[in-house]
Amino acid sequence: MRRALADAAQRRRLAPLRARVWPADTAPKRLALGMLWGWMPCGLSTTLLAAAWLQASAWHGALTMAAFGLGTLPVMVPLTWAGMRIGRQLQRGGLRTAAGLLVVGAGLLTLAGPWLMQVPALHGVLSALGCRSLG
Repeated sequence: MRRALADAAQRRRLAPLRARVWPADTAPKRLALGMLWGWMPCGLSTTLLAAAWLQASAWHGALTMAAFGLGTLPVMVPLTWAGMRIGRQLQRGGLRTAAGLLVVGAGLLTLAGPWLMQVPALHGVLSALGCRSLG
């Protein structure tokens, strides 16, 4: 509860800055918005901050956070670059519907997995997908 209140307070403090760069229609505004978004904590960064704190050494904690930053950079840069393009593609009716149906189908398969494992013909396919029987 305390964490949620701290996150809400941080969002309120950053809201005026975010309003100045929204809509992010130029490269400097997109960069500024990305920096503001980066200050919003996520579960993974909070966990790594705790791991850095538990190092009990400022030097080792800094190295832990630097490794985290350098490790996520190769993934985050292309993901950010491609996100807008993929988002535009998903606004098209057919592709958006297909993506939604794929998510619904994956959810139904996940829910039905334990029962489908009892069907011998599907056992090999579901095992390959990572489903394991409980029995």
